[in-house]
Order: sequence, then C-alpha cells, then structure tokens
Amino acid sequence: GLINSIYFLGVIAGALLCGPLSDKVGRRKSLVTGGLLGFIAIPMLTATKNFVWTICCRFLNGIATGGMDAAALTWTAEIASQHHRGRMVGILMCLAATGASTVYFMMYGLSAHSTGGLVWRLPVAFQLVFITVMIPAVFVLPESPRWMVKVGMIADARIVLRSLHASGDSSDAAVENDLQAIIDAHAEAARDLSSTSYWRMLLVPDEYATVRRTWSALFVQFSTQALIGASFVGGYGISTFVTGGWSTHLASLLVGVSIVTQAVSGLCGVMWSEKMGRRYAMVGGALMGCALLALIGMCGYFVNKHSIGNPGLAKQYGGVTVALLLLWCAQFGATWLWCPFTYPSEIFPLRYRARGSSFGIVGFGMGSFLANMVSTYLFEALGYKTMFLLSGCSLFVGVVCFFAMPETAGKSLEEIENTFLTAGVKAQHS
Repeated sequence: GLINSIYFLGVIAGALLCGPLSDKVGRRKSLVTGGLLGFIAIPMLTATKNFVWTICCRFLNGIATGGMDAAALTWTAEIASQHHRGRMVGILMCLAATGASTVYFMMYGLSAHSTGGLVWRLPVAFQLVFITVMIPAVFVLPESPRWMVKVGMIADARIVLRSLHASGDSSDAAVENDLQAIIDAHAEAARDLSSTSYWRMLLVPDEYATVRRTWSALFVQFSTQALIGASFVGGYGISTFVTGGWSTHLASLLVGVSIVTQAVSGLCGVMWSEKMGRRYAMVGGALMGCALLALIGMCGYFVNKHSIGNPGLAKQYGGVTVALLLLWCAQFGATWLWCPFTYPSEIFPLRYRARGSSFGIVGFGMGSFLANMVSTYLFEALGYKTMFLLSGCSLFVGVVCFFAMPETAGKSLEEIENTFLTAGVKAQHS
C-alpha cells in the first residue's frame, strides 16, 4: 500500500543525497548523518497519530535508510580486499535479512496478543537499538583509504591500508603496490574534468563506459525486487502462500520462515562468493528461480483446480507449493540476496563510486516501490498465474546478466575499472 511504498521513495531520495555527501565528507560521516536522521525520524514515526504525519515520517525514515545503505555498501567495498569483498558485502546483506526476519516475527508475536498500535510501533522503534550501536562503532573503524586518496590524504591512506591488509607492517610491499594502483587510477580518472552529476552518469557517454555501468547498477537492483520476485515473496508473501492453499495465519508464519531461509542460505552463498563469481551467481540464480517459479505456478493451478472437488489433493499440492517456495528462498539467498548489492559498489571508478552505489540503491527502491504498488492487484487479478509472469521475468534477467554483466570477482577495484572499457580505450590507458 501507500504507506509501505512511500518508504521506498524515501530510500531513493536518501541514496541520491548520500552520493555527493559521501564524496565531500567521507564514507563514515555520511553513514553517521543517515543514522542521526534516523534518530529524528523513527521516534516521530513511532508516536505519529494521523495519516499525513505517518506518510511524512515514513518518507524521512526511508531517506535515512537509503543514505545509510548507499554509504555502507561503498565503504565496505572500498576497505575490503579483492579476495573477500563479495563475502564482506554479502554478510552485510545477510544481516539485513536477519534484521527483517527479527522484526517480522516481533510483529507476528505481538499480533497474537494485541490489535492496537503496539503491533507496528514497537518494531519501528526497535530500529533505534541498531542505530545506537552503529554510530559509536563507526568511529572505531577506519575511513575508506580510497576516499582518502581522492581528497589527498595519501599518508593516512597508507596507514589504513597497512592496518587492514598487513597487520600494521610498514615494510609490506603489497600495501605500497595497492596504494600506488589507487593513486594511479584516480589520477587517470581525474584528467576527465567533466561533471559527475547523476544526469551525466545516466545519459552522457564517455570513454569510461559510465552510462553502461550506471544502467547495469540500476538493472540488477531493480531486478532483485521487481523481476526476480523478492518483493513479491517478501512484501506480499501471505498472498503467495495462500496461493498454495494454506490458511492466512499459517501463511503469515511461513513468510517469516522464508525470510530466515534467505538469511541462512545467504551466509552459505557468500562463503563461496569469490569462487562462484558475480555473473554466474546472478545468471544461475535467475535461471533456477525461473524454473522454481514455473513449478510453483503449476502447483497453484492444481490447488485452484481441486480446492472444491478434492480438498485433500489440493492440500497435498499446497504442501509442495510451500516446499518449492522455501527452495526458491534458499537459492535466492545464496545468489541474489547479496550479489546485486555487491556488484554496483564494485564496477565504478573512484570518481563515480559513491554516486554509482547510490544508483544501485535507487534501483532497489524503484523495484520495491513498483512491487509494493502492484503486488496486491496482481495477486487479485492473476492468482497463481503471477508465478508464471515472474518466471518469465527471471528468465529475461538471467539472459541479460549473461550477455551484459562482466565478471568482477577476484579483481581489485582498480582492475575492475577497465572491465567495461572497449579494447581501444584499454590500449590508450595502458
């Protein structure tokens, strides 16, 4: 509905605001800024008494979340080594899924004993616990060495790289090599004096293939929510499980189980993220999802067919539907839960990286907004046939990722900068 959807418009706005801010004040301070805005928005949303204030506060809550998401992804990608970057960003997203499941079960438990505002107000206020822990923790952790190079803090960047990748060893040659690669890559990109505006990143071609990178970031994040099916299962999962013939009460419990399944399988997936790679994780996850969603639709057809004439058989097909949905959640967690968030934070040069990560979150917000607005109508109009529609969308996403998304796993961020370039441009840079 509108209250859920307006949150994702706030996420889009927060991500767009975070990009320039992150470049100006640093990754840590932009993350703290989002947290401080959350400290204002969340108590207001918890205490709101009317619809208009609820909409406004929900939008502010989304701005805070979008800003923190964009800053955290950029920061994590820039401090991680090339051999652990997918794992670090992946764990971040698994923790996000864990938080979502915690809040969901909190609401599920409260709804069994209360019908008042406590059911949603307490979970909203619970966000403050995590922000309270996050803000002081940020100042204990190092700033991004790549941002430091960008603003000329070379000596500080060297110290951070030593602490992150060499246990403080000042004689480690690999640190000097990494630092020099960052300096050289930034110096090369800095020769381009054109604007780094969002508009230019979207529409104006350049030798760094920025337009292609930007649309790639938007596509993979939008696809996660609106085409692969995450928001349909997560946002309107009760309707999805009711499609399998289960009661509304049990369907509500199964939605929580499905979120936990995503988080657990996500942890397994990120452990293999560097071996699996980004491209094959997205392609494989989309194709497996395509097959599973088609099977879920077929089971939904038989549930619908036998629901009156043979309820026992319909219940059996409903059980198969639940098993297939949980299997879908498992493969989604192992692939698409983490990969589309990792990919946009990797593929941009340092000059555009903060804004590029913001575009990824914009794609996430757009996909979530669309799914929240249309899911109810889709399930009402199509029922189990919605699964066939999502199956076709998943197939489309898998094909696009196979042909259009270069692999980034195992490469430094500076090496990835050349991945999207044509052979001629690569030769000029070398």
